[in-house]
Amino acid sequence: MLLLSLVASLLYTAHFFLLGAITGSAMNLSGAVRSYVYYKVKPSAKNTWIMFAFLAITLAATALTWQGYISLLPMVGTVSGVVAYWQRKPKLIRRLGLISPPAWFVYNAVSGSYAGMFIEVINLSSNLIGQYRFDLPKGSRYHKLSRSARSA
Repeated sequence: MLLLSLVASLLYTAHFFLLGAITGSAMNLSGAVRSYVYYKVKPSAKNTWIMFAFLAITLAATALTWQGYISLLPMVGTVSGVVAYWQRKPKLIRRLGLISPPAWFVYNAVSGSYAGMFIEVINLSSNLIGQYRFDLPKGSRYHKLSRSARSA
């Protein structure tokens, strides 16, 4: 998944660059590098400095490509991704993954990236479905509501 994320980030780097959304482009470029590094280096307490290095890169890239307060949105989305993908527990990754799509959705809307808006809806929906399937207890009232809705 990290290698597919790398390819997607590179494509989004070009996409945002062509739209003139330089901060989004820079965040995706750093995301591509991050995906490659996270693929090669497994998270552990001894190499947490890698996560902090990517947080610093994200902040520096935001400052260098500042286009106004709108630049805070991709920064928030990227920071949440840096922290989320460093985690080992899938449940925690999914929880932290809820932060990024709304920030990127608004940035995509302002930047004129309708495809990006669609992808963020898919990302958020996928995350919520994953949380429903894997994180909620099977006997919870949400699962019972789901079963009763299916049988109706």
